[in-house]
Amino acid sequence: MKFRNRSSKWRSRLAVLPMIALVGLAGCGFGSSSSSGGPKVSAGSGPIHFAVLASFTGAFADIGAAMWEGAKAGEAAVNDSGGINGRKLVVDLVDTVGDPADAVPALNKEIITNHPIGAIGPTTSEIFGLQPILDRNKLPFMFEGGSTVFDKNKDPYLWRSNPSDGVLGVCMATWAIQHGERPHGCLDGVPCGLSCGERESRISGA
Repeated sequence: MKFRNRSSKWRSRLAVLPMIALVGLAGCGFGSSSSSGGPKVSAGSGPIHFAVLASFTGAFADIGAAMWEGAKAGEAAVNDSGGINGRKLVVDLVDTVGDPADAVPALNKEIITNHPIGAIGPTTSEIFGLQPILDRNKLPFMFEGGSTVFDKNKDPYLWRSNPSDGVLGVCMATWAIQHGERPHGCLDGVPCGLSCGERESRISGA
């Protein structure tokens, strides 16, 4: 439980950076022109919306709560600095429940209602239902997940702040060894005590 709380705190802190980064992209006119159909940020009086796509209910609700805290901190930082082209930034909570069946209608409603210029998230497998919608609407988004499907990403609207799941085991073992831990076995079946390069070679069969 202690580990989960610590992980949630880090997610909360890290969510601030994607929010500010994506706002910067949108503010520079990312994907926007009269011909592209993408979001365009211009001077005006109305607020500018950013969607926070995460599980706020269900099995991964703790992840969503941490992301929301970070997003609200990012919102405050942007607005305290004058907003986006003088307009107020508003982050919208969009509950994906961690399931494409719930996430797709939730995102469609957000787009119709608030016309966001970008999104933080999604976080889990709901990305496979949401990515086509985000791409179709030319909305830049920060994927907060480690799926190996996106290790070689060619989607210009998808940005990822998390490391790939494919390297987490190697990095955890390396960290443990560097801190004097000598576990007797590893989950991937490769003997512990090897360098990153040696472990990758064993795993790949090289």
